Amino acid sequence: MIAFLVFGSVFGIGTHQSSMDWSSYQIELKSSIPLKKNATIREEQFARQNALYEILEGHSGFLESIPIDGDHLLKDYLDENATFAEKYSYYLQTRSLNRVAYQKGFLNGQVILPIRNTGSLLAILPLPWDTFSYQPERKQLQSSAYENPADHHDYHRGRAAVRYTGLVVDAREQRLSPSLAPRIYAQDGRLIYGPEYLMRNTGIYRGVAGFAKSMNDPELQRRTGLKPLVTAALAVSGKHGTDVVISNQDARLLFDNAENLENLRKTKVIFLVDD
Repeated sequence: MIAFLVFGSVFGIGTHQSSMDWSSYQIELKSSIPLKKNATIREEQFARQNALYEILEGHSGFLESIPIDGDHLLKDYLDENATFAEKYSYYLQTRSLNRVAYQKGFLNGQVILPIRNTGSLLAILPLPWDTFSYQPERKQLQSSAYENPADHHDYHRGRAAVRYTGLVVDAREQRLSPSLAPRIYAQDGRLIYGPEYLMRNTGIYRGVAGFAKSMNDPELQRRTGLKPLVTAALAVSGKHGTDVVISNQDARLLFDNAENLENLRKTKVIFLVDD
């Protein structure tokens, strides 16, 4: 629920267009809202002042249906976590209009919400970011989830220690739904990648993963480098179809080389999805 204060209404029923652009990591909200006939100058000024509320209210259903992870839409977090619901309400109230114009009886406006970085939903979502501990012998912060080989058994015992610059999961035949916090599992059910393995600041700044439509997408090379491991998703999992399953063999290839795991920590992961 968006907690704005509006006295009366000079607005009619508007039209709203919503989209998530993964090439720019942005959520775009566009609205065209009619004002009542014969609106006074004061009412037009009131409409401009309250345009943000009307636009966000018109897009509230779209925003609440955004998949966060395999088990949660944004609405689920709002229903289950009162603290997050308060943060979300404040977050929306402090957004700004990217464009607003009054033309021929219509108020036309646009709001851009970043998918990643400061000012994004990721920055306020209570995701299970990993807790890092300092390892003096390696002089760097490490993720306990990746550093404990007992948790992954034979995944760290591959045959050829190939260094990959990132990971590309081709899920175009599996109808994967893009989400803010996707996860990757091996065939045997073990979690290979997700927010659990990421430092919070890294996950927020870069986004948990990227999404592209083809291997020629410029974002693919920017995010995963020149020599990523390219694997096919064997299945989609999670209630909302946002997680994928890859083969145990490809999971082992990742764990063969410590640098591969470091690239996972840097979120050098991208999913190929259909239009």
